[in-house]
Amino acid sequence: MNYKADTPVKVFNHSISSINLPGQFREYYLEGSRGVPTVLTMPFSDVEYINSRTPVFRNGRVQFDENERDGIYHALYLDNWKDTVLFDEEIDRIIRENDMDAAARFVKIADVAEIHRVRSHMVALQNDDGAEISNRMIDIINQRYDEINRGVRNSEINLGKAKERAKQDEDPRITAMMEQMAALQAQLAAMQTAPAPAPKKQTTRKKATPAAKTDAE
Repeated sequence: MNYKADTPVKVFNHSISSINLPGQFREYYLEGSRGVPTVLTMPFSDVEYINSRTPVFRNGRVQFDENERDGIYHALYLDNWKDTVLFDEEIDRIIRENDMDAAARFVKIADVAEIHRVRSHMVALQNDDGAEISNRMIDIINQRYDEINRGVRNSEINLGKAKERAKQDEDPRITAMMEQMAALQAQLAAMQTAPAPAPKKQTTRKKATPAAKTDAE
């Protein structure tokens, strides 16, 4: 698609935080998401204007329609967006799944606001009872957060060691889960092969025969 100045573009906010976007002649306000992303439409000229003044499209803080991303990013001269843009749901996925390979994207972050964004997602997931977050992933995010706040642009984090330690952390958990599953399967098999108890034999009581009457009675 050829994007012209007046081509309408939908932009989405998946974050719980609201966002102000400065257009050329007006300001746009995207409310925070409460389970459903908020959306508004603006001309492509304002997309270009906002992109020249804020990183919200380049870092994935504000998203385009999934079916239009390739075309819009190409029009913004950001053809490598798949390697650089971190959408909110991708941040959550990396942290939830303990994806150490993808965690390299966190280590490459050099912007304070961006690492703070990642760390906010981590804290939110830590407070979610249904999420199991690896301590190794927490360490990586916190270490990069500390490095950036100290002015360290090129991280000194060794992801190779982190991956090895994460694997060592996972092995005992996997072994324990396999042992539990094996025990449950053995119990189930024992229940299925155990002979059924024999039915109880029902007995009937005979009524006592009354004694015969004598002549004296």
